[in-house]
This record gives sequence, C-alpha cells and structure tokens, in this order.
Amino acid sequence: MIAIQLTCDEGAFICNIDEADIGTVAARKSGTYVIVHCAIRLDAMLEGQYEIYRTKTMEASSIDSYQPFSKKARR
Repeated sequence: MIAIQLTCDEGAFICNIDEADIGTVAARKSGTYVIVHCAIRLDAMLEGQYEIYRTKTMEASSIDSYQPFSKKARR
C-alpha cells in the first residue's frame, strides 16, 4: 500500500492504494475502477465536516491528479 493524495470529480482525498494500481490511475482509462483504502476527503474538512471511507471505489478516468507521499531521508 502506498499513501497518496489525489484529486478527482468528487474532491481531494488522502488515501492508501495498492502499488499495482498506480499504473491504472496513471492510464486514466474510462470504465476502469480502482479501490482506495482509508480515504479522508480533504475539501470537506474546510466546512467542519469529515468524510472517512474504509474503502472507496473510484473510476480511473475521474482522477485528475495524484501525488504519492514519499519518505524524506534524514541527514
């Protein structure tokens, strides 16, 4: 699982996704779905509401952008 931030038709989310599904997200094929785990909707937090999903299905073509979180090396 990889932690990512993604933006789609429904809003912005921080979630976990299987590493194998990153290629599916990047391809943005219509009719192809990916499952995200432990998703938190970021834009709902501004209104004082929280949307948390254990699992959520998203169509790959609805995902506008994504950015994986990576560990920074400590020096």
